[in-house]
Amino acid sequence: MNFVSFMYQFRRFLVLMCLGNPLSAILQCADEIVETLSEIVEEERLISKTDVLACIEAAQTIDLCAGHQKTIIEDILTVSKLDSSRLTITLVPTQPLNIAQNTIKMFQKEADKNSVMMCLKVTSREVAIYVFEATIYTSVYYGSLHEPEVYF
Repeated sequence: MNFVSFMYQFRRFLVLMCLGNPLSAILQCADEIVETLSEIVEEERLISKTDVLACIEAAQTIDLCAGHQKTIIEDILTVSKLDSSRLTITLVPTQPLNIAQNTIKMFQKEADKNSVMMCLKVTSREVAIYVFEATIYTSVYYGSLHEPEVYF
């Protein structure tokens, strides 16, 4: 199997397995914002700093998840260009630790909803930068958190 064929099949897998997971997080965060603001309106009370911070965090998670989904969709379009030999893949320097932290943040609301405690343990203070395709890493990492039986 050549590289382009592999990438095409892998992207199809990512769409089926990983595009829906951030969407679930987006919906949960949107629900949290709506519930918080609805309670404030119904109780006719002033919004507290805690409420504002919770809504900001939920909105930031929505932004992170939507950005991830946008990247996957753009990558799918990129693969279609590869199929027609109109584009080549360029790997970029990336920090896996940052990707892992962002992925955990995307998954955090669902973990909280299901009473699952998540943490990222870093055993080295060294900031490693690697050259690879970050979207694939994020999707696989997120998928392994969401559906570990598929990955392990």
